Amino acid sequence: MKIRHNLAASTFDEMSYNFSKAGMENLAKTRSHVRALSRFEPVEFACCINSCICYTGPYADLDECPNCKTSRLNEYGRARRTFSYMPLIPRLRALASNRTYAARLQYRAEEHAKARRTGTTTDIFDGLHYRSLLGDRVVVGDRRLPHNYFSDHRDIALGFATDGFAPFKRRKHTAWILLVFNYNLPPEQRFQKDNILCVGIIPGPKKPWNADSFIHPLVRELLELAIGVSTYDALSSRLFALHAYVITAFGDIPAVSMLMHMKGHNSRCPCRMCGILGIRIPDSRNKTLYVPLSRRNHPAPTDVVEYCPEKLPLRSHDSFMAQAKAVESAPTKIQREGLAKTYGIKGVPLLSALGSLRFPQSFPYDFMHLIWENLIPNLVLFWSGRFKGMDEGQPYVLNPHIWQVVGATSAEATKTIPSSFGTSIPNPVKDCSCFTSSTWSVWSLFIAPTVLRRRFPEERYYTHFCSLIRILNLCLQFEISEKDIDEIESGIRKWVVDYERCVRPFHFRKIEG
Repeated sequence: MKIRHNLAASTFDEMSYNFSKAGMENLAKTRSHVRALSRFEPVEFACCINSCICYTGPYADLDECPNCKTSRLNEYGRARRTFSYMPLIPRLRALASNRTYAARLQYRAEEHAKARRTGTTTDIFDGLHYRSLLGDRVVVGDRRLPHNYFSDHRDIALGFATDGFAPFKRRKHTAWILLVFNYNLPPEQRFQKDNILCVGIIPGPKKPWNADSFIHPLVRELLELAIGVSTYDALSSRLFALHAYVITAFGDIPAVSMLMHMKGHNSRCPCRMCGILGIRIPDSRNKTLYVPLSRRNHPAPTDVVEYCPEKLPLRSHDSFMAQAKAVESAPTKIQREGLAKTYGIKGVPLLSALGSLRFPQSFPYDFMHLIWENLIPNLVLFWSGRFKGMDEGQPYVLNPHIWQVVGATSAEATKTIPSSFGTSIPNPVKDCSCFTSSTWSVWSLFIAPTVLRRRFPEERYYTHFCSLIRILNLCLQFEISEKDIDEIESGIRKWVVDYERCVRPFHFRKIEG
């Protein structure tokens, strides 16, 4: 009750006093009782006071942080800061030992397998990566194990995610949460709060210098689960070898770059899926890099004049790992930094120890940030003439009076839209800072195609926007056919090419001038 309703500790203790006949105990005794019943205890690891590293793996025996040089222990010989790791194996074993949850865990092998239709994608188990694992032997280190991935109907498919968040309003300090998702549960249940498994929170106050040291305990458990852990099956009343495999890892671009040991979105080779190279603004102190397909209007000479969207230099697992190992084994720091800049990879990630992950295919892009937090707000900045001071006099900018009408109509429209369609929309003209990914999605999918009709000086900009909405609606379907996937791929390619023809030339001309 305390957790579900966010009760303060003082409120909980006061309830135990006021309702003494109900048999409630104070919070300390209740927590102790829960720990005893669950047989579950967090494991404490010493970590840097600045959260640079956790003293695990190669750092286990160090007395000071190799990054900030702060000491591991205080004057009393105790760790100055600790990282609490919540073990995964006991919780998965508890799920399999509970008849109700054990039945729910059969979704992957039973419900989805029976309902699966060839040529239609309805879940992650229809994806190419999962399907390719089914016939592969499990390999842990140099050991080739006798079983295949997901050869037992009780094997569990997992997803791993991390992200930084600011626990305080001023956002000066950040912590990083480590989450595990159970894909064996039905889709409508797996992302509910009660079913998400938090394995730890990196305490901050800054982004960890070496995140692998914090996920080291998780990777060790996942290797144990790949080998097999003896577990009681509540459905058959027998012991069996429980296997669980992480098949995907995700987050926003900074989080995934951290997990994959990549340099990030502003590096010379920023994309984790391909080897496209970024270009700078010429004769400018601005260090931001851009990755347009066409560089024909760019005034400075570039290595590639134009990238073909159908033939991008895609990364493969083998090429990614070869480049990561080349960076790792470079004899000098200068050579290592040079290779890292060339490849966009800083070294071998710890997650590569898990044979169920493929680099970069197992690290999908974050739809929410790319579309609702980036692309749509940028389009609004274009239309309102507020994109980095580069839109003055451009044909895609709406007349200020028209833009005011669009904003007022958008806000008024939500009064007649049922709340089941989404949250209410504020006026995007008055203040876009209060927009969230949810409000951007509702506005762009349901309202913008109507209120923007016949508003642009040139119709091609409205047509271009509507083609994007069609692509997004296809992506958001609960079932996607192979034909839809082909249309999504070709539609995205065409949209990006048209985008560069509509917008980029004006920006390059302004940069050149």
